[in-house]
Amino acid sequence: MIAASPCTRRVCGTISLVLALGLPVPAAAATAADTASEWSDGESWRTRIVSAVTAAGSRPTLPLGLQVALDDGWHIYWRSPGEAGLPPTLTVGPASENVASVEFVWPAPEQSVEQGQLVTRTYAGNVLIPIRLHVEEPGRPTTLDAGIDYQVCAQVCIPVRVDTLLHLPAGAASPSSHARIIAEAEARVPGPPQAAGFERLTAAFDGVRTVHITADSMFELDTSPEQIVALLEGPEGIFFRSDHATVSADGKTVAVVVDVLPPFDAEQLEGADLGVTLVTGSANAYRQLVLAAAPASTGGDLTLGVAFLLALLGGLILNLMPCVLPVLGIKIARLIDAAGQDRAVVSASFLATAAGIVASFGLLALLVAAVRAAGLTAGWGFQFQIPGFIAFVAVIVLLFAAVLAGICDIRLPIRVNRWFQAAGGDLKGHAGAFAEGAFATVLATPCTAPVVGTAVGFALTRGFGDIVLVFLGLGLGMAVPWLLVAVRPGLLAMLPRPGPWMGRLKLVLALMLLGTAIWLLSVLHSAAGVIPTAVAAGLSGLAVLAFAVRTAERIVPVVRGAGLASLVLAVLFPAMAGYTGPGDRMPASDPLWRPLNPAAVPHLAADQVLLVDVTADWCVTCVVNKRLVLDRPPIRNLLEVGDIVGLRGDWTLPDSDIAAYLATHQRLGVPFNAVYGPGLPEGEVLPELLTADAIIEAVQRAKRAKVR
Repeated sequence: MIAASPCTRRVCGTISLVLALGLPVPAAAATAADTASEWSDGESWRTRIVSAVTAAGSRPTLPLGLQVALDDGWHIYWRSPGEAGLPPTLTVGPASENVASVEFVWPAPEQSVEQGQLVTRTYAGNVLIPIRLHVEEPGRPTTLDAGIDYQVCAQVCIPVRVDTLLHLPAGAASPSSHARIIAEAEARVPGPPQAAGFERLTAAFDGVRTVHITADSMFELDTSPEQIVALLEGPEGIFFRSDHATVSADGKTVAVVVDVLPPFDAEQLEGADLGVTLVTGSANAYRQLVLAAAPASTGGDLTLGVAFLLALLGGLILNLMPCVLPVLGIKIARLIDAAGQDRAVVSASFLATAAGIVASFGLLALLVAAVRAAGLTAGWGFQFQIPGFIAFVAVIVLLFAAVLAGICDIRLPIRVNRWFQAAGGDLKGHAGAFAEGAFATVLATPCTAPVVGTAVGFALTRGFGDIVLVFLGLGLGMAVPWLLVAVRPGLLAMLPRPGPWMGRLKLVLALMLLGTAIWLLSVLHSAAGVIPTAVAAGLSGLAVLAFAVRTAERIVPVVRGAGLASLVLAVLFPAMAGYTGPGDRMPASDPLWRPLNPAAVPHLAADQVLLVDVTADWCVTCVVNKRLVLDRPPIRNLLEVGDIVGLRGDWTLPDSDIAAYLATHQRLGVPFNAVYGPGLPEGEVLPELLTADAIIEAVQRAKRAKVR
């Protein structure tokens, strides 16, 4: 079989429809009669049905087309729209004559990202979707009474309904002036691989979150890898994103990496029927196949049981991470207060703190699962990308610092205290201990301890139950020290006897919390800007002053009510101010680090060694890695002399491209670091806590292919 070149096949595709119909090719298109329904005009779009022929002729199938003219910025959807949208549909109305059935034939669409993260397949501009009308009796006059429904979208989506009528008289069929655009649209319809010039088109699932598409072409492709996408249609409710493509040196082998968008169940994909549309521009192919299994690139041997054990270990290690150090102040203060108390009271208090930790991790799991089920991006520490949440935590930390320093105290209404006591509880003790556990969980999430990223990344590729189980494992691991004291309260006897040192220690711990509050305000500044941060800080200070009032009992309720209102406004103002997108943020630049473009990584790694660093202002572990490893010799020396190229991505604010990139490596949190190169084309993910030796060893492995 001799395959035509891409250019030749495009020309052939344009006239193939006319030849297939057995029609004479007109000397000039202007002499052909127009055959189309009336335009139906919308706000920013027009719709009609057009015909490639002027009459019904004698063939059993008539070539028509749905033409939608869209203004700039508007689009409609492909047959498999992706995470949002509805495709066009056509209903045959009662006024139709000689119509057996109609069907759309779908040209290759474009992959789009809507609202920053929803992956869709769309058409824009002057859209023509071919229609094949099958007649009941060839040669008879044919009338199509068409009811067309579709969704047109820009910043908002609008449902459109068009009722239109197209009549084709009996007689010899000649090409109309619309024949060319219909034929060109038909030429963009993906066909069988062999007809499109491909000897082989396969798909393999790595068992984790990636489908690998491979195609061997009979001719050299004249399309750049950036223009190649693979559009997958699989089990209902599972969505895909074509990530990046590579082309072999001879231009005949195409490999496309396609991400499976969470949440999903990997078992649904293994052995599933899959439709693969490969779009290269010069040749578009479609194949229906059964998805085969392939070795997982990362984490393929990880099971739910192993992930749970890793979560337990990671949760325990979280107690030693930098972002949990401020909470250590509250923990030590609790130990000081517990010294000399009845052992049963101590055990109950520490059990309440452990319960607060575990319950908070469970709530976080439910929140993450709900956000991801809604089609949004959620990973470890994602809540610190929300200005309102940052402001809320900063306010709470500041209040804890003030209470610990003895500046103020916060009392709940008398009725609430009485109700809790009537129920047999100790509100100040047990509820306070529970709140401390919840607070420890909140401040732990900006840190990623060793193995936490692996466990969380595994969970977020699975279903709801797996997410909850892994997060509860993290909570149990972090609660181990508290459970240990609850079981063995006699351990408190090891503390020094109470004395004046306790007050001084509490003051030091209060200063630690104050430092944490200042750091949180700096993170809020990165996310929301100067004015919301200044307002939140000022209102929080006023609230502390209000709660510090202890005299003039008649005005205390009024003043404290004003303090409570200040706290609410301190949270609401940054939440309402928010941000309009990642483009608002201008992070400080380091000339040794280039901005990360995930799509360009495979091409850059072909002939140079890359060090990727994905960071965020709210990630304490990221800051530690920078100051102790990345910004110091010998790593900085390697960057300065050009032995490695640094690529840095900023995830302080939500970024769908970075989230998708992290997902390809089974990570949905920061810090994330990886090394790429000729010897490591798929990249090697580094530990969460970096060391210079780990980076240098990975760099040497990445260089090996270059030496050969």
